[in-house]
Amino acid sequence: MSTHLLTERGIIMRLSKFLQTRTLTELEAIKTELNLTEDEARIFEYLRKGKSNIQIADLCCCSLATVGNRIKDINTKMERINIEG
Repeated sequence: MSTHLLTERGIIMRLSKFLQTRTLTELEAIKTELNLTEDEARIFEYLRKGKSNIQIADLCCCSLATVGNRIKDINTKMERINIEG
């Protein structure tokens, strides 16, 4: 498995775990602060629900690469405003 895939999998697992441990009120505040696009917000919600990237791709009718890119974008925004995910 390539290092890129391992890194992406790690980001997904870390974000998903982080989101699942927050209250709905905290998550709404985080989403507002991150200023997520519509696509990012949907993926953010699916991650919160513990969906895998394959499940998210199916639910969003997009490719795994697109899901991976959106998750990386969410992670970057979280890092920018110092939210530990």
